[in-house]
Amino acid sequence: IDVLCQGMPHDSEIWERLGRDRTPGRAGERLTVAFLGSAYPHKGPQLLVEAAQRTSAELRVQIHGEIPEAFAAQLLQADRRGVVELCGAFQPSEIERVLADVDVAALPSIWWDCAPLAAAECLAARVPVPVPRLGGLAEAIVDGVDGLLFDALDVDDLARCLDRLAGEAGL
Repeated sequence: IDVLCQGMPHDSEIWERLGRDRTPGRAGERLTVAFLGSAYPHKGPQLLVEAAQRTSAELRVQIHGEIPEAFAAQLLQADRRGVVELCGAFQPSEIERVLADVDVAALPSIWWDCAPLAAAECLAARVPVPVPRLGGLAEAIVDGVDGLLFDALDVDDLARCLDRLAGEAGL
């Protein structure tokens, strides 16, 4: 059996223009965590927002992507620490700009993502990806190398990963 991982044609361009020369480590003083893609409940941005409320680390969360107005209001209401920014939709051609200023891209899907294309883009940009142990996302990373795995639907475990990314030297 041969397994061919699905990817996007521009993954190699992302690597050439951003990932290849990107220095490991945090870009700023606070950990910047991004959510990328359509911000719908099955993609889990609400888990990321809640996890950000439970971390001990100083961080900020950027939600990049289209988001229904009512769901956006729910996410902002859940942000008791004031660390979440809704950045809006972006064009595929803007992915490098979005990824250049973030430290981590969390993809906390609550359903069985089978083709983690966003994870491939993040890895091409050398942006670590915390993902749930669920479906194809868990297969997209090597735990502790280019991302962290957390128990699916477990907000506290995602918060633990974010604290670890913010505070563990050399990770």
